[in-house]
Parts: sequence; C-alpha cells; structure tokens
Amino acid sequence: MTEGVARIAEAVSQYLTAPNQDFLLNEIVAYDSVERANERLLCLTGIRSFFPNYPALEEFRRVLTVPAVSTASSKGREWGDFQTPPGLASQVCQYLSGAGISPRVIIEPTFGAGNFIIAALSAFPQADLIYGVEIQEKYEWHLKLALLAEGVRGKRHRAEIELHQADIFTYRFPDEVLRADDILVVGNAPWVTNAELGAIGAGNLPIKANFKGLNGLDAVTGKGNFDIGEFVLLRMLDLFSKRRGTLAMLCKNSVIKNIVEIMSRRRFNVSSIRAYKIDAKREFGASVDASLLVMEMGAPGSALSCRVSTLDQPDRWERTFGWTDGKFVADLEEYQQVSELDGQSPVVWRQGLKHDCARIMEVDEVEGTLVNGNGEKVDVEDQWVYPFFKSSDLRGFEAERARKRVIITQRYVGDDTSGLQFCAPRLWSYLVGNRKYLDARKSRIYQGR
Repeated sequence: MTEGVARIAEAVSQYLTAPNQDFLLNEIVAYDSVERANERLLCLTGIRSFFPNYPALEEFRRVLTVPAVSTASSKGREWGDFQTPPGLASQVCQYLSGAGISPRVIIEPTFGAGNFIIAALSAFPQADLIYGVEIQEKYEWHLKLALLAEGVRGKRHRAEIELHQADIFTYRFPDEVLRADDILVVGNAPWVTNAELGAIGAGNLPIKANFKGLNGLDAVTGKGNFDIGEFVLLRMLDLFSKRRGTLAMLCKNSVIKNIVEIMSRRRFNVSSIRAYKIDAKREFGASVDASLLVMEMGAPGSALSCRVSTLDQPDRWERTFGWTDGKFVADLEEYQQVSELDGQSPVVWRQGLKHDCARIMEVDEVEGTLVNGNGEKVDVEDQWVYPFFKSSDLRGFEAERARKRVIITQRYVGDDTSGLQFCAPRLWSYLVGNRKYLDARKSRIYQGR
C-alpha cells in the first residue's frame, strides 16, 4: 500500500461510512477524467481541484472499493503538532465575527486537520475564498473528506476553497491572495522552536537566515533561537500587513512578546494589537502560556504595544505591554508609576548563557554536594562554578537565592580552555570524562573551538 493510499484510507475511515461511501463510489466511477470529477466535487464541497492529478483519483477509487487499513504514523514532535480543538477554533472565529470582522478572503497558513477552516466557513458565510497551506499531506485529505462528508449530507458553503500541500516557509501565494483586501489570516502555527527541531534532526525547518537582524554572535547563540510559529507570523506580516484586514493566530505568549518587541525595528503596518489568553492545558494538554494574537493590518503606522485580556472575557483588559521611551516593558501603566527608579544596575551579570549541555554544565546543590543532570556527584574547583538563575526563577519581583549552579569555563567566547588541565585539574577531569555529551553539541558556536 502506497503512502498516498494510506493517507486517503485514514481519512475515509474517519469521515465516510455506508451508505455515503457507496454513493461516492458510484459518483466517482462515473467520471472518466480528473477534470469531470473535480467539477462534481467542487459543487459538493467548494474545493477547487479536489484531485491534483489522475493517480490521486485512482487511489481514491481504490480505497472506496476496497477499504485499506491505515498505517499512518504520528510525527507530531517534528511538526510542532498541536491541533486546535474544534470548540476553540469555533470560539475564536465567533469572537472575530462578533467584533465586526467580515473577511472576503480567509488565509490559513498551516491548516492541519482543518478545524479553523471548518469554523471559518460557519462564522464568515460572506467569504468568497478560503485559502489553506499545509505541509502534511494526510491533513489535506482529512479536511477534504470532512468537507465531502458535509457535502454529501447537503451542507455546502458559499466560499470556494483552495488547499495546497506545501511548505509555508517557501510557498508563493498567487496574486489573487496577495492583492486581496478584507482578508483574515487565521490559524494556529506550530509550537516548537528551531533548536528543538534541529536537535531531533527534523526536516521541517525554514531556510537558515538571520531573519531577526541580530548582530554577530547574537545570531548564532541563544538569541538566534526562535519559535517556528514566530517565523510563520513574521512571514504573514511581511506578505499581508499592508493589505486591509486582520491577523488572528493562536501562539505561545513568548512568541507574542517577541512579535511586539520586533515591531520597533520592522515597522509593520498594524494597529490595535491584542492578546487574549487561553487555557492551553485544558485545550491542548500543554503546560505553556498561550493566547490568541489579534492585530489589524493595513494601518498607516506600526503599533508598539499590546493589550492583554482573556478569550473568555475579552472586554476585561488586564494590562498593556510594549515600548515606551525606548524601553520594552511588561506593564506600561505600572512602569510609568516607577519609571524614575529606572537606570543602570550596579550588579553585573551574564545573561542568556549558551552551552546546550545542561545535564553536564548545570548542577544542583544537594546537602552541600553538587549533582549533575545524570545524578552524579560533581567535584570541581569552586572558582569555576557560578550561581545560575533560570528564567522561571525570575518571574517574581525578587529572587533571593539561586537554586542552581552553572560551570563556566571561559571568560569570553573562543577563550582557550586547555590551561584548565593545569589550573583546575578536577574540572578538566570532569569535562574529559563527559566529552561524549560535550562533543554531541550541534550548535555552530562550538565548531572549531
């Protein structure tokens, strides 16, 4: 069984049962060309080019005639795959509709199982075109079969639907979409970082590029790491921020912060940036802070701040974060009350430490003994071990004591560490004993050093 047949079989088994399957088989067999089949299915589903070619039509006939057992495998980790529950997709679209958003063209850049497209068809009946891009072929068939099942039952929406199985990082939208006004970019981009994908050897990565415009070393150290959803959002803004419309995407709060922070440099044509918090644990089973990011596009200038509320109570604003007086702050109102205290800190510390080998370089102090991530006791010279605060340690107003330690072997990047074997023999022995972990680091920052 080919992969194509397996993907079609998985979708058919989920959405079509007798007598609908028999009805479709009779319909499909009656057509001797992919063009005639697509004309009929356009009437049933609104999907342009349901079958991309004749082999796909033949595979579909085979599955309807002799249902195959699906052998589809999950690649959720590689794709950052958090499919939006239908209820949440519907809540988002109904909120947007209730807020007066009435798009003519709806764009879903990573449509996945298609729950946002299905929700948008109901919430925006006036739309002319829904345009979706998705890299996983299995999801394209799931959405096609879901819409076909609705069409067989007599439910046909007004909008035409165009679906493309493609990589959103390189996909070229047609002029019909690029030049449209009254657009809505909606969806849920992947919740995974480029470093996480690189660590597992995944191929679902954008072309390596310093898209944040970072300088020198920052581009290859921790600051160069980014969320794949952040890249998708910035690409959508690059393509569509000058068109009249709305962007509304579910993403992690860290991504929203980065998007607002970058507005001072990129100056996209957007206004009225809002973040509506959701319960990601309830909706996705994910222990992460996430929100619906909404902004209006086609504005004459660029907004530099974001108001925060919740999707369940969108009119109750909690705070506003963003830029003021050249500074990026977490709460504009609170900052204004204490801004006279802002200045240069007398304490100097290293921020954003890069090592990519936490189990060896980060240690805990347990009853006066240092223990690494492998549960092994660590005996090294004290002058090479420093207090270490994780980002989660700094959420409160005051952090009294570091709960972890970190081994730092260099005072600047590229510093020669060979002298450690003489001035810190215990540390040298510890590092050599764990060289298999250190040599496995993939970041370019370590190459040749």
